[in-house]
Amino acid sequence: MSIYALSKMIIDETDLATRSVSIFREKLRSRDTLLDPMRSLENYGYTGAYQDGTHNQSFPKYTLFYDYSPLNARDNCPILSCDYYMK
Repeated sequence: MSIYALSKMIIDETDLATRSVSIFREKLRSRDTLLDPMRSLENYGYTGAYQDGTHNQSFPKYTLFYDYSPLNARDNCPILSCDYYMK
């Protein structure tokens, strides 16, 4: 799966009012932890392949972090620019 497809899936599943989501390997937002949307999860070593070829094998669990900017958010609004959102 591509990082881009994963970001679109996050937007669809969470109903975020945004056009793009940045996905990171760690909670720290930096260029070093940012996953390139043009690459795939497999490029970063995240695999979901079954080990024995059966459908009874569960996928490994990984934790990834995402960040986004709400649509129509002004850069000078400290509430909308906050990294912590509540649902």
